[in-house]
Amino acid sequence: NRLIAFEWNDESTDLMVGMYERFNNMNGDSFTSLLAVGGWNFGITKMTTMLEKRENRAEFVSTSITYLRKHGFKGLDLDFEFPGSFGSPPADKQRFTFLCQELLEGFELESRPAETPRLLLTAAVAAGKSTIDAGYEIELIAQSLDFINLMSYDFQGAWNTYTGHNSPLFQRIEESG
Repeated sequence: NRLIAFEWNDESTDLMVGMYERFNNMNGDSFTSLLAVGGWNFGITKMTTMLEKRENRAEFVSTSITYLRKHGFKGLDLDFEFPGSFGSPPADKQRFTFLCQELLEGFELESRPAETPRLLLTAAVAAGKSTIDAGYEIELIAQSLDFINLMSYDFQGAWNTYTGHNSPLFQRIEESG
C-alpha cells in the first residue's frame, strides 16, 4: 500500500544523488514529472491487494503524497492496465474508480493549506474495447484524472501478416473490434 523505489539508485543517499533527484533537477520547473506506478511487469497482485479495502487505499493515498513531494514529482500516473481482467477480480473496476476519486480528494486536501500546486493525477489505460469495458468506468475516472494516456501502441505487431501503423487513428478494413 506504499510507493517504493524500484531501482537501487532511484533515491538519493549521503553518497550519491539518486535518479529521481537527477531527473527532477534537469530542467527545474520547465517540465512536469510524474511518477508512474504499475505496468505489465508489475503484475496484478499488489494493485488488487491495495484496491481491496478502503483502509489500504487510504494508506496508499497518504503515503503517496509524502513520497511524491519528498522526491520532487508533480504527480502520479496510475498504470494499472487491466483491472477486472487477467486475474484481477471484476470488483477492481469499481475499486479503481474509488482509488482515482480518493487520490484526487487527497491531492486537493494536501495542496490547500500550503497553497502549493495540486499534484497531478493521470492514468495509462488499455486501448482495446473489451479490456476497457471490463476494467474502467471511463466517465467516472475521467472526472478525477487530469488526463488519460490511451495505450494504443500494440494494436499491430509481429502477429500480423501485414505492416500496420503501431498506433492507428482508425482500424484497417481487415480489422474488427
